Amino acid sequence: MGQEAWLWGLVLFASAGNSGATELTHITLKTLIETAQAQDPWLAGSRYRQVREEAFRDGAVGLAAPTVTLGLNNVPTNSFNLNQEPMTQFQLGVQQMLPRGRTVALTRQKFDQKGLIQTHARVARKADIVRQVS
Repeated sequence: MGQEAWLWGLVLFASAGNSGATELTHITLKTLIETAQAQDPWLAGSRYRQVREEAFRDGAVGLAAPTVTLGLNNVPTNSFNLNQEPMTQFQLGVQQMLPRGRTVALTRQKFDQKGLIQTHARVARKADIVRQVS
């Protein structure tokens, strides 16, 4: 009901705005539909949601950041001399998590599908706006 009132208000504003002018502006149904679609906040939000899903898709392709560990084991605590005992050890480690199987491809496909849903939802919303205005 609120959107229909908004559309009727737009029609009344457009027709009453030029009531004192010598030249009347003719508002066509096509103009009303285009104006309603251009000013619909849901359509703009849907575009942003699609861009978000595309960004998630691009982020899903990369691998997680590797982890580097550096350690020093069995250091003598009385002198901290690394050559005092032959048991002192240096430890270096690198760890990289690799996704299993087709996880990256499936995640990318999931975000592609979510973006496609937004495209179809916008088409349906535009058709709904045409129905409401007509």
